[in-house]
Amino acid sequence: KAMRMDILEDIREATDAAISEGITEREFVNRLAPALKKKGWWGKETWVDAQGNEREVQLGSVHRLKTIFRANTSTAYMAGRYRRQLALVDDRPYWMYQAILDSRTRPSHAALHGKVFRWDDPVWEFIYPPNGWGCRCIVRNLSERNLQREGLTVESGADYIQMVTRETGANMQTGEVMTVNHPVVTLPDGRTMSPDLGWGHNPGASAFGTDAS
Repeated sequence: KAMRMDILEDIREATDAAISEGITEREFVNRLAPALKKKGWWGKETWVDAQGNEREVQLGSVHRLKTIFRANTSTAYMAGRYRRQLALVDDRPYWMYQAILDSRTRPSHAALHGKVFRWDDPVWEFIYPPNGWGCRCIVRNLSERNLQREGLTVESGADYIQMVTRETGANMQTGEVMTVNHPVVTLPDGRTMSPDLGWGHNPGASAFGTDAS
């Protein structure tokens, strides 16, 4: 619901500062919240759609700013990690997906834990972390010696990818249902993994490209 350019610019500037200065989540909220409140982007409002139906929507809140902070800082960190790993593919051309295996981990993310694909496998276009809100997965880069010592098998992720059509919501003014092509990874044992909507891409590749040279 942040559609005004001045609101988006405030959020973007605060996010950039958070990443470059390494400020805490609390400081991010304390810096940004007063500016958003002053511009009226705070709390709940009632919106009316094209059919005259009323709907309560959440604008700014402390919880929402924390979500923005966590999502963007984790994405920036993983993009930087991708760039470093891309520079090492001559020595470490194999990448392993690693999930944090605890009670908070999505079963679909845990299904990819330990899977190894070459760095240039098409699967990384869609599943390089983060793969959703609160995703804590990482990618570990490996050498040929690592594979032999740990008894790991390199798989072809290209065989597992399928693109499906998913609904992303409806336009409140026109009622039009919006859709997007979205990746689903189906493993040989039948388990599937699909990133959250809007997360099915590699942020590092978007920022830095895929050319290792």
